[in-house]
Amino acid sequence: MPLNGLIRVNLIGTALSNQQVANTFYVGELSSNSAPSYDKLQGVAEDLYTWLGTQYRATIHDATTFNRIECHQVADPTVVPPELTLKYVKTVDLPGTRAQSGSTITAQQECALLAFATGIASRKFRGHNFLPPALDIAALNGANWSSTSTYWLSCVQYKARIEAGIEGASSRWTGPELGNWVLVQYSRKARLDGQAWVQTTQAVTLSPEIRWLRSRSKGTI
Repeated sequence: MPLNGLIRVNLIGTALSNQQVANTFYVGELSSNSAPSYDKLQGVAEDLYTWLGTQYRATIHDATTFNRIECHQVADPTVVPPELTLKYVKTVDLPGTRAQSGSTITAQQECALLAFATGIASRKFRGHNFLPPALDIAALNGANWSSTSTYWLSCVQYKARIEAGIEGASSRWTGPELGNWVLVQYSRKARLDGQAWVQTTQAVTLSPEIRWLRSRSKGTI
C-alpha cells in the first residue's frame, strides 16, 4: 500500500523557454492510518487551488503559464516491485498575472528560493522550491531581489499562503479537505532505513538572494 496519510503536491507551470517549472511539497494527515483515497487527493488539490492559486499565479510572468496542480499518493519504497499509486490532476492552464515593468532578464533561470525546515537537524528533512523565474530586470538589486519589486512582493504573499499549512500556525489554511492536512517533510531514505519518515514543517523562509533554476531532466527546470 502507498504510505499512510501522505500526499505529494506538484504545482506545474511552463517557462518562456517552454521548459517545465515544478514546485513540489508534501502534506500529511497526521492521524491517518491509511493511504489517501482518490477523493482526498481531489479535495486537497481543489482546496489548494482555492487557497493559493491566486497567489501562485501572481508569482508567474504573464507570458508564461500555470498548468496544473497534481496530488499524488506516495509509493512505499520498501515495497518491491514498486506499486501503482493514484493521482488527481487539477487542470488550470491559465497565464500568470505578474506584468513585467523592465526589460527581460537574459538569464531566464534567475528565481527566488523557498525553503522548508523541520525540528530535525538533518538534510533528510529539509526541502526547497525554486519558484517561477522572475524574467524582469526591474526585480533585481545586485545579487538580491529588490524588496519593492512586484516579483519579490508576490513571492512574499505566496509564502504567507504556503506557511499557513504549518501545524499550529496562527492563521491556518482552510478548505473542506485541506483543513485536515499539514505541511510536512518526507524522507525516502529514512523510510528505507526504518526510521520515522515524516516530520512536520516548522518554518518556511524566502531567501532574498537570487538563485538559479537547474535542469534535472530534459525539458524541466
